[in-house]
Amino acid sequence: MLADAGHIAIYLDASRNPKCHDCGSMDIDQMYRKVFRCLVCSNCKNDKVEKYSLLTKTECKEVRRDSSYAFLNLRRTHVIRTTS
Repeated sequence: MLADAGHIAIYLDASRNPKCHDCGSMDIDQMYRKVFRCLVCSNCKNDKVEKYSLLTKTECKEVRRDSSYAFLNLRRTHVIRTTS
């Protein structure tokens, strides 16, 4: 029942517990786990800013205006699947 509420189950067997991808710590940042499904501890998140930083709204607008991304059709959000 706790798993449905978004809580992580803690096992007595340490090998079954979720661990940080970078350092192996079991102190997982819950927001990154829930929202991004990324297993990272808060220490690695703060130490490796270039890897785990989030884009601001202004940075997203700049990327959208960048000419190197002109090939992207940003208004088209769905994916076309073709049968093979």
